[in-house]
Amino acid sequence: MSKDAHYFIAVPLSHELKQIYTSWQSECRKILPYRNWTHPDDLHVTLKFLGPVSEDTITQITYELNDLRHVTPFSVETGELGTFGHSNSPRVLWVGVDRKKELIDLQKRVEESVLPYGFPKEKRQFRPHITLGKKWNHHEIVENQLLARLLKQYTGYKQSLYIDNIVLYRIQPKRSPKYVGVQIYELSGDNNGTTD
Repeated sequence: MSKDAHYFIAVPLSHELKQIYTSWQSECRKILPYRNWTHPDDLHVTLKFLGPVSEDTITQITYELNDLRHVTPFSVETGELGTFGHSNSPRVLWVGVDRKKELIDLQKRVEESVLPYGFPKEKRQFRPHITLGKKWNHHEIVENQLLARLLKQYTGYKQSLYIDNIVLYRIQPKRSPKYVGVQIYELSGDNNGTTD
């Protein structure tokens, strides 16, 4: 097993959104038996999971990502509650994030930035989301109708996520919160990467 620290690149949430989705978690915990509930300070939208990365490589990536400052800040909507996995024992509970063109383009730019360092592009379609809970307690199941009512309860509660920076995070699995920001990249929109 690699001793290198694990990293990922993501959009952080505002304090207001963290509060909103933490309250959603509190209600969902009464019904859904997840073993892991995301700490409020760890809530985010993943753009690229890197996994284990050597110190030399992460230094290079940290520099490479500076080019993202040319991206213009933008807003996306969040709010639909959903799940991944089997309907009566879903492995992940999440808040959906609209697949707005600007967000898709940002994710592509992130992938292209790390491609030269041995991190291939994802084969699956980018599905932006905010993970609230994961790792279902396999000894329990929930009635499909009960889960459907829970998901429907949050339908229409749209929120706005303003994206003006992204963060390179290091994972510290034995701590809580367990994600530590290594570098913040402010999006300024200057020239969109072009030169005079």
